[in-house]
Amino acid sequence: VELLPTSCMRACTATVIELVWRERAPCDDELCEATIQIVDRLHFESDVKELIEAGCKEPASGAPPEVHERYSRVKSVLGDDLDASKSAQDLVTAAASQLQALGTSFGASKKITAPSGQA
Repeated sequence: VELLPTSCMRACTATVIELVWRERAPCDDELCEATIQIVDRLHFESDVKELIEAGCKEPASGAPPEVHERYSRVKSVLGDDLDASKSAQDLVTAAASQLQALGTSFGASKKITAPSGQA
């Protein structure tokens, strides 16, 4: 089961929060389960505003980890559209369009499971 899609071109913004292995499933042999949630719009907009204030530049290597996380999260959605000359609202709208093209939206979540032997 593929829980975290990867790409050599873009950062993966998903993070495993909790991983639990059940010896037995309660009913139907489902042994692996995950819920994937897309960042909510207000959190993403806050990240974009902070990046615009910083000139949308990649953080220096000594910057705090949360600054690198913020940059990677926004850059992975917007790619080359991340531009300090654009407004935060325009960038958030562009991100929403990209997520919609992928069949998802801000704040959406998806539960996935894998039967025994496929996990």
